[in-house]
Amino acid sequence: MHHILKLSLAVAFAVAANLSFAATAEVLDAGIAAVRQLATAQKNFDQAAINAILAPDYVEISPIGEVDARARVLGFYGAEQKAQAANAPVQVLDLEQISARAYGESVVVVVARWPSIFTGKDGKSTEQALRVVYVASKIGDKWQVVSAQYTGIRK
Repeated sequence: MHHILKLSLAVAFAVAANLSFAATAEVLDAGIAAVRQLATAQKNFDQAAINAILAPDYVEISPIGEVDARARVLGFYGAEQKAQAANAPVQVLDLEQISARAYGESVVVVVARWPSIFTGKDGKSTEQALRVVYVASKIGDKWQVVSAQYTGIRK
């Protein structure tokens, strides 16, 4: 009987650990997906998509160290800014080197590298990149990005 109790407890702990791992993987995937949605919307200057993915109290720290609230961030992605970006000598690439940590079932911190290719007047291209820390949170039944910090990476 004693061995059966030990075996039952071991099985219960193993099942709980596997369920926790599966849940954590789902949480990580959801947080990363929210961050990727935001980055794609920013690349495409899709203000409506950005509006949908940013939490109501979103705040970010820009690459130059300014603290920007949600409304100001949305203003960076208007129609006029989209038109200017279309003529800029820069190609924004996809997020890479993604690392994420889950905190419970509703918060994910994502760290990523976000490269861009800049073409100079001489036609030469150089890569510059940002290191970005995002915080995504499940608010109600939807994952949203609540904060981001963008830091330039030295060459």
